[in-house]
Amino acid sequence: MKAKAILLSLLFVLAAVIKTQAQQTAKADSALIKNDSVPLKYRGLKRRDPVVATLLSVLVAGGGQFYNRQTAKGLTIVGLEVTGFVGTLYVAASNIFNNNPNSSIELGVFLPMWLGTEVYALIDAPVTANRLNTQYHLKRANEKGLTSFHLSPTLIDQGGSYTFTKPAFGLKLTLR
Repeated sequence: MKAKAILLSLLFVLAAVIKTQAQQTAKADSALIKNDSVPLKYRGLKRRDPVVATLLSVLVAGGGQFYNRQTAKGLTIVGLEVTGFVGTLYVAASNIFNNNPNSSIELGVFLPMWLGTEVYALIDAPVTANRLNTQYHLKRANEKGLTSFHLSPTLIDQGGSYTFTKPAFGLKLTLR
């Protein structure tokens, strides 16, 4: 009888220690997320979907960067994209209408600028979305995550077919 009482009290102490450690871990995680190391523009931000970021970059170069709240990078990509595209059109038109012998050199500048910027935007948008999700622990709008768990001592029915089966002591874990 004393052994059962000692075992039961040890289970209560173990449950209290585990619960205290879980609360301290939760406080440390929330302090990690809410401290001043998170840039102001990313506070309160919901999870970024890499597929949406890629599709926006396909539709408009820099669209994925704007979706990821990287305005300066998005404006730079839009500027390079427009410059490269307009420059490529100008060089192609001057080659067709004016027979410009230097057009191949100019085309060698504007065409890679245009296509390189597009490829960079397509690669950068989903990579940045994934990085933001992991670095700042972003969650979906309807995702709550694990808010708490409860560990309590309990009697476990071993479920044997014998009528004289003794219940065993154990721990019940409840996740919320």
